[in-house]
Order: sequence, then structure tokens, then C-alpha cells
Amino acid sequence: DGFHVDNVKKFYSLSNLKPQPSVDQVAFNGDAEYSEGSAMETELDAEFTGMIAPGASIHVFASATNDDAGELQMFTAILDDNRAQVVNYSWGSCESGLDTQHVTDMGKVFARAVAQGVNIMVASGDSGSDSCQDGSTVADWPAAATNVVAVGGTTFSQNNGVIAETGWDGSGGGISSIWELPQWQNQLGSPYMKRSYPDVSFNADPNSGQAIWTQYYGQAGWMVIGGTSMAAPQWSGFMALVGEARHNAGQSTLGFLNPIIYGLSSADRAQTFHDVTSGNNGAYSAGAGWDAVTGLGSMQADTLLKHLSN
Repeated sequence: DGFHVDNVKKFYSLSNLKPQPSVDQVAFNGDAEYSEGSAMETELDAEFTGMIAPGASIHVFASATNDDAGELQMFTAILDDNRAQVVNYSWGSCESGLDTQHVTDMGKVFARAVAQGVNIMVASGDSGSDSCQDGSTVADWPAAATNVVAVGGTTFSQNNGVIAETGWDGSGGGISSIWELPQWQNQLGSPYMKRSYPDVSFNADPNSGQAIWTQYYGQAGWMVIGGTSMAAPQWSGFMALVGEARHNAGQSTLGFLNPIIYGLSSADRAQTFHDVTSGNNGAYSAGAGWDAVTGLGSMQADTLLKHLSN
């Protein structure tokens, strides 16, 4: 659906971001109709990506159709456009409802993204381990796809200026029934014998939510929101900072994030990630190391940025 670019620009201005990010809408298969509820989601993604990465160029690809063909056309258009090194996608559905041909088509597109050096950051879902909301543990699409970075959710709490994190109970996570276990997840062990997610996480609990500037009931203003669709764009903004730092250092583009972070030594991971070890999303519990609630954890942004920049 469509959105109001002016709301995003207003957020940048009110947040005093310097330099201010730029934002535009790219139409590629017709004009997307405006819907207030969907626009909040789109505005959130653009606002929070830019909040983390001031000065970034943000291009919103809005599909006129919310179906398999529209999803395929959208990612193809993004990759054909070839400007973005980071893609944020805060949309998902139940993996068991996928058409086999669409899985094949999107698998090729996601593999193409990796080949182009584009990281696709995907919100892991807000229904915990029950993506279908039917009492099952079916995985979320496309968070559980092999060639994307799935971003789960945590709950932030603050005591005397110190932030603590637990796994958010809505954080999507689990085991795909479609995608094979990638080599970079070989160390996970049973029961994680196929692609498992999320890979990383960040604040997503509405109770520790963050404010966007959006329109609701026809009036523009601040709204506190939550969900992994709040976490994913903040990781997307961070990845834009990594790209900028590598460019400034004369480095090539980073490439696909997952093999790099799963391959970190224990010592490096302790310095670059906050390992979230408590909380659950229903069927899975957070614990030491990777888990199906928070993945490898949330970023320790300064040290992770330095590590990925080098």
C-alpha cells in the first residue's frame, strides 16, 4: 500500500537528524493505493532506518498488489534498480501457505541478492513460535528463508540508566520445513536440522516501544509502536552505516552478513553481540549462544561496526 512521504520527512526533521536522510517512493507495477494501517508500517520502516543512518538514501518500493506475483516483482525491481545494498522487509505470513513455484522463484531472487552483495533484513514475525496462529510451530515466511537476515525481538528494560534485555514473547522464531540448513548454521545441532531463525534481534516489545510520526484517524502525530518490524529497520540502518564505513575505508562491500556473524569466534561474538539468555516465544526459550527467540542476540553497535568495517 501507499504511504505519506511527508510523514517520514517530518520524523527526520523532528528527530533533528543531521544530515537528514532522503526518501522517495519507487513505483514499478502501478500505483499503490493508500491505506492508513499499512502506511504506518511503511513509514515506520523508512523512519527508523533513517534514524539509525542519518544521511542515508531511502527508496521505498511499494507494490500495487499484495500477492505472490507482486512480491516477486518487487524484489526483482529492487535488485534491477541496483542502488540499495540493504533491503528492509517487515512483512510475513505462514510458511505452510506458500505455493511451491513461488518458493522456487523467491529462492532464486534471494540468492541473486546475495550474489549482488545485498543484505535483505526481514522481521521475524510477532506471533512467537506460532506463525500461523493455529497452535503449530510452522515457520514464518520469508524470515525463515536461507538467504535473508531474520531479525527477532527483545524487550528492553532500564534501571538506573542500565539497559537490560530479555527475549520478547512475540519474537518470531523456529525451524523451517522448506529450506535446508545452511552451512553457516551447521553448529546449531538438534533439533535445528533445517534453516532456523532468527539470526539477530533488537527491541520489539510494544511495552518498551518507540515512537513514529504517522497518521491515524486522519490526524498526524506521534505513535508508540512495537513488533519485529521495529527491530528490522534499525538493523537495516545499522547495515547502511557498515556500508558507509567500509566505503570510507576503501573496502569492498561486506557481502552477506550471516556467514560472517555465525563464523565469529566466541571471543569476538562476546565483544560484538549482547547474548540474550532469558525469555521465550512459546515453543522456544532464549539461552546462551544462538537461540530461536533472539538468534545471536542484539548488536553492541560500536564494536560490531568496527569489526564489520574491517
